[in-house]
Amino acid sequence: ESAGIALASLEEGSNIASFDEMDLQILLANVSGNIRDTYLEQTLGKLTKEDCEILRMYYDSGMSLKETANHLFIHYNTLQYRLNRIREVSGYDPRDFKQAVVLYIGTRILQLGKRTNAGKMTEDHRMTAGILEGGER
Repeated sequence: ESAGIALASLEEGSNIASFDEMDLQILLANVSGNIRDTYLEQTLGKLTKEDCEILRMYYDSGMSLKETANHLFIHYNTLQYRLNRIREVSGYDPRDFKQAVVLYIGTRILQLGKRTNAGKMTEDHRMTAGILEGGER
């Protein structure tokens, strides 16, 4: 179980997990699947796969608009537009700290679900996150 949590805590492209950096993953891994599913439905349920990926990149880059836009190969203003759309669709502003934490936790639940299911999300997780073929619900 600990190994699965460690794998789920890895950042994209990394193969080293530090126990000191796994606090949130340990907490989330110990929350029941039903509660995680409900949380995802309420927070990320209306977002597309692309929206979730933008949020993950945005938070992984320390909420740096410039770094996120560069990493996604999009214009800064395009990123601003997409973050505004995420706010409108989800009801949570990814740039407001308290609301960003809510979305950040959702992105980490998705990451945990992806990694702990050997790279395969359950149909419930895909539906919850709006992640279907083509990226739309």
